[in-house]
Amino acid sequence: MGLEDEDPDLGPWHLGWQRLQISGDSHSVRSLNIKHIVVSSHAVAAIEDNGQVVTWGVAGWGGDSSAVHDKLLDVVDIAASNGAFAALRADGKVVTWGLPLMGGDSKKLAEKLVNVKQLCASGSAFAALRTDGTVVSWGDAQRGGDSSRVQADLKEVRQLIASQYAFAALRSDGGIVAWGQADAGGVCENSHELVGVQQLVASAAAFAALRRDGTVVSWGSSEFGGDCQDVAGSLTEVKAVVAARSAFAALRDDSSVVTWGSISKDGIATPERLESVECVVASDRAFAALLGDGSVVTWGDRDCGGDSQAVQQELVGIRQLAASKLAFAALRFDGAIVTWGAPDFGGTGRVMAGAKEATAAEPAAYALIRETGAVTSLSPAACVPEACQGDTCDTCSCASPARSTGSTACTPSPRGSESRDSEAREPSPGLAPQASRKDVRQTVCL
Repeated sequence: MGLEDEDPDLGPWHLGWQRLQISGDSHSVRSLNIKHIVVSSHAVAAIEDNGQVVTWGVAGWGGDSSAVHDKLLDVVDIAASNGAFAALRADGKVVTWGLPLMGGDSKKLAEKLVNVKQLCASGSAFAALRTDGTVVSWGDAQRGGDSSRVQADLKEVRQLIASQYAFAALRSDGGIVAWGQADAGGVCENSHELVGVQQLVASAAAFAALRRDGTVVSWGSSEFGGDCQDVAGSLTEVKAVVAARSAFAALRDDSSVVTWGSISKDGIATPERLESVECVVASDRAFAALLGDGSVVTWGDRDCGGDSQAVQQELVGIRQLAASKLAFAALRFDGAIVTWGAPDFGGTGRVMAGAKEATAAEPAAYALIRETGAVTSLSPAACVPEACQGDTCDTCSCASPARSTGSTACTPSPRGSESRDSEAREPSPGLAPQASRKDVRQTVCL
């Protein structure tokens, strides 16, 4: 398999434009100095280097931000539900647009949406964490937009996480508060066990909490990993947990991996013994593990990254993994990038040369940072262990992943290697489709 040079005009994320099927000329979009890009089901929002925002796609679903254009200044982050966007400005204020049912109208909360430091989105709602540790939520009331039931407990919050239809808040005391749709993790029946939590991640309809003693508790839909009783005996001495759409994987102190939940029935089964694992990456429907010898093991949906046999001979000397929604990319020490999985999501099976960093550009492809520095990463989904400071990673926002739907956790790699890290129907006038799950692309580097 030979090395290919990437089109310098389109860049390695050109599949993203194709997948979104946005009409019009995208060359003007590509010419912008974009530093961060986020997608809803049918629209795209991008932050430029100057803090302004450009949007395109289906107008009512967030593609048209003209009504709030004059307010979209000094934007530092954007979160997306399935049909709306919320932008966080440098002054701590929030600007929203898109479908009101999915959080696109926050006018009534303008006085409360101040001093915000983190935005989090479920499929149909938003939650904002303020500097005083309190939380404001809006959008579909049944799916996380109404937190009044637990408002008294939403204090001293340090992190917000969302499943498709629910939210969970991690407090400074290690406690957890959940709200939203019950079968998506919005109600936790084993809340008495949720103490001393240090990491919180989410699948599409469940949450998993890693406690300081190295044990794990999960809740939500059992089909999406909400029940870990079958593997509870193995969930000890866990370092970190990562989530796919319907399953979780836990990396233990002995570098072994424990998984639970649902992976494609006709997919690649989880290897019986996964040892010497340094990094685990999750796309929607598969996992990839980087081993200590620089090789890669994958499992899950065959067509979505779980089967890497076609490129296995190229997966040697790997130093970094990244995931898009349904595909994976591996960066070798020689600067080559190897991809596999669903072609429309970046898994083209190509080997590309001249990269020094790989990361996922939402929702469907990857961004490469070349040795020349010609391309800027569009997503913090990749993490560099050496950049981590305690439980905080400036590169991938491990401690407070303001723009992710799950979480990323990393600790320094023992061998010093760099381990980095909705299909909704077309909209009908006046009718919101069943909200698709948020993209889950997570990495755990150890």
